Amino acid sequence: MTGVRTVGGLDKPATLDDMLATGATYRMIDYWTHQGILSPPSQGSGRPRTWTERDRLLAALIVKFRGAGFAMRAAVDLATEAVDNPYRMTLTRNGIQIMWEETTL
Repeated sequence: MTGVRTVGGLDKPATLDDMLATGATYRMIDYWTHQGILSPPSQGSGRPRTWTERDRLLAALIVKFRGAGFAMRAAVDLATEAVDNPYRMTLTRNGIQIMWEETTL
């Protein structure tokens, strides 16, 4: 994995705006980064952080799992499994359905 995603044929790292679009707040992203759940590449002083597509997908899934009522640790574990071993899955909890399809990063 190169840490970038292809969008319309262009390689583009995930920006803070991309991360916020997952439904995560700045505080969540910062906390998950400090906990090692997300791992943006090192940036020089004064440069904005960027994340990998894996981090963006991980954040989006953690937000969905937490919204479905999963504890943080379980949400991280499930999201990590889904991102690292993608496959088609439907998960329902408390009436909230979470689905993802097999993808390649």
